[in-house]
Amino acid sequence: MSELEQIRRRLEQAERLLNCFQQALGHELPNQLVAIQGLLRVLALEERDRLGPESREYLERVTAAARRVHELVRALAELGRTARDDQPAETISLAEAISEAAAEVKLLYPDYRIEYDFSHPAPALTVPRPALHRVLVQLLGHASRAGTPDRPIRVRVGARSTDAGVEFWVADDGVGLSPAQQRQLFEPFAGPDRPEGAGELGLFLVRHIIEGWGGTINVRSEPGQGTTFTITVRGP
Repeated sequence: MSELEQIRRRLEQAERLLNCFQQALGHELPNQLVAIQGLLRVLALEERDRLGPESREYLERVTAAARRVHELVRALAELGRTARDDQPAETISLAEAISEAAAEVKLLYPDYRIEYDFSHPAPALTVPRPALHRVLVQLLGHASRAGTPDRPIRVRVGARSTDAGVEFWVADDGVGLSPAQQRQLFEPFAGPDRPEGAGELGLFLVRHIIEGWGGTINVRSEPGQGTTFTITVRGP
């Protein structure tokens, strides 16, 4: 067997395995986890008064663990879809894409008070539309979770054209990040110092997408001073 034929067979095997994992992560595991969460809700509603304090605590911990696993499975499925995404690049109004992402974030986090500032002019960007939407939803979602209970979070989004392409940023006036949290921000399965929402694969996925565009993402933050993500994408 020639070396080229061996490579072709390995690629076919990898494709079959990826299809298998995608099927499991996209359908089978989420369906089972939804069923588990449903049973836990029934148990909490119908049997909670019969449970002692320790048993109620165990029930809450199992419910939280099931929710965490469900979020992780969704993130892994999203990562798999992104790896296989062959959507063509198109010229997109960044202002329109930001507005669409902000509308989704408000639905995802209805309990958060978010004030958006889109005052900066937004040029067009030439990238796959679904991937850009994922990036913006993750970044706006991260900014939204940076608020405190006593006041709304203010999120500023802007963009500008540069000689290299397009630069855009998402900045919040939230709690900010420590140096240790910043080091773990884009890592999958981050450790105990991770900021809220960074333990999934969301920001790891963001970096993966942006680097696939040939771009870069940087973060600037200080505790109590908010956080700014800056993304630079090369021109077509």
